[in-house]
Amino acid sequence: VERAPVNHTSPVAASPSPAKKTERLTVVERAPGNHPSAVAAPPSPVASPPSPAKKTAIVYPPPSPDKAPKVPSSPAAKLPFYQEAESINAQGNELMQKKQFSQALELYTKALKISPAGPNSHVYYSNRSAAHLSLGDAESSIQDSQLALTIRPDYTKAHSRLGLAHYASGRYEEAVESYDAAMDLEPDNEWVKRQYEKARKMLVKMQEEEEEEKKKVLAEDKEGGDWPSPFAKTT
Repeated sequence: VERAPVNHTSPVAASPSPAKKTERLTVVERAPGNHPSAVAAPPSPVASPPSPAKKTAIVYPPPSPDKAPKVPSSPAAKLPFYQEAESINAQGNELMQKKQFSQALELYTKALKISPAGPNSHVYYSNRSAAHLSLGDAESSIQDSQLALTIRPDYTKAHSRLGLAHYASGRYEEAVESYDAAMDLEPDNEWVKRQYEKARKMLVKMQEEEEEEKKKVLAEDKEGGDWPSPFAKTT
């Protein structure tokens, strides 16, 4: 009776089988979560998008103004030829103050030969324009002012000196236009305002004189019989 339970094939001895099946079933149900097969592969496409987002955030958005690197206005400002041209231009300015206009003109020309298209070449052209005008050469002054504005269109002093040269040559309409451009850039420049009014008055006076001269010529033609009659036959 004591050995019977060992070899007995009753349901009591068969009960371990369902437990094993349950364990296998449990293992099979847990396998998809832990198995490194294609079932675990789908997370990789989901995890890949964050990497481009990080690259985009670093590469594409521009830096904010306070963090943006400060770039020098012109790399040429550090070159030897620029420093030499600046020194010569300064010497020319000193000669202009001493009213040695011819010598100043030569120095400005020398500075332009060294730096014909440098960071401050528009200044050298404008200064040479002033030297030309001081020597009575309005045409050369106009030319140099225009060259200065070709390099730097927003250079107020070149506009005002161009107006001065136009005024000196009797081109009052062009002078008004030049001073007007200078006032657009510097509305509070009192010197430019005065020169503008001066040129405008001369322009109005010149236009009135031209109108009077035109009327005078027409009157003389009419009195002299040169005025065509509306009934005259034309050939």
